[in-house]
Amino acid sequence: MKLSPKNKKKQMNEKYKYNAYEMFKRNFNSKVDLQGWRNGLVRKLPKFNKLVSADFGCGLGDKTAVLLDSYKKEFKKAYLIDFSSSATKNVIKFFVDKKNIIVINNDATLALKEIEDNSINVALMFGFLHEIADREKFLRALKYKLAKDFIILVSDNELYY
Repeated sequence: MKLSPKNKKKQMNEKYKYNAYEMFKRNFNSKVDLQGWRNGLVRKLPKFNKLVSADFGCGLGDKTAVLLDSYKKEFKKAYLIDFSSSATKNVIKFFVDKKNIIVINNDATLALKEIEDNSINVALMFGFLHEIADREKFLRALKYKLAKDFIILVSDNELYY
C-alpha cells in the first residue's frame, strides 16, 4: 500500500535522522548490491564540461558525492533535492566545505523553479520517480531545465505504477 505524501515524508524524515553518516559512507563506498550498481553507473558517465547536476530525491547525497568524486573540480554546480528535512540537513553537513552545492528541501517539481533553464547535464533519479504524484508534470517541467547535451539516470521500482 502506498503511503500518503504526509506519511511518506514522515517515514523519510525518520529514515535519515539516525546513523546518517554511517549510511552515507556505506552507500558511497558500496561496490555490491543496488547502491554499488548505481555507483558504477555514476562513475561511468561521460564527462561534461562544467557539469551541472541535479540529484532528485537525493537522500543523503551519496550519489552526488560519487559523481563529484569522479569529476574532481570540473563541475560548475550540483543541486541536491529532497523533500525530507532530515535528509537535507545531513546533506548540508556532508557538503559544508563544497562550493557550488545547492541543497533544496522541497517538492521536486517546485524545486525545479530554482534551477536555471537549459542548464542540467546530469540528472540522477534513484528510488525517486515512483514517489512523484504527477510524474508527467514533473517531467514536462524538467525538460526545460535540461542542457542541450544531457543524461538522465533512472533506477526505480514498479511498486505503485
